[in-house]
Amino acid sequence: MPLELGQVLVLQNQKTDVGLQIMITQYDGAGESLTAESVKQSVPDLTIKEPQELFIGEGGTKGKGLAFVSDNAEFGGKSREVWFIYNGNLYQMSTYLDYDELIKGILNNWEFK
Repeated sequence: MPLELGQVLVLQNQKTDVGLQIMITQYDGAGESLTAESVKQSVPDLTIKEPQELFIGEGGTKGKGLAFVSDNAEFGGKSREVWFIYNGNLYQMSTYLDYDELIKGILNNWEFK
């Protein structure tokens, strides 16, 4: 299913209620990578804890992003966030911090087609 810019995709296992949210928006910033500093500059009120640089796609060839812990109220005030840029779009993935392994598994198999 193609995801249009600005839409939010919620993926959830109906049996376990484990899931995550993905939002894709057009990115007007410079460059193809994010840092904690650049995200904080764009969204000053965003809490960024434990920032980690990560690489997306097979062999890390599709982009560089940022994983961090935040206080996203939609996820009970403690969330895992993964943001990255690809092909001029900002991908924002969010889930409960307890589901960290889920988001890691998805990113390890992420492909752009």
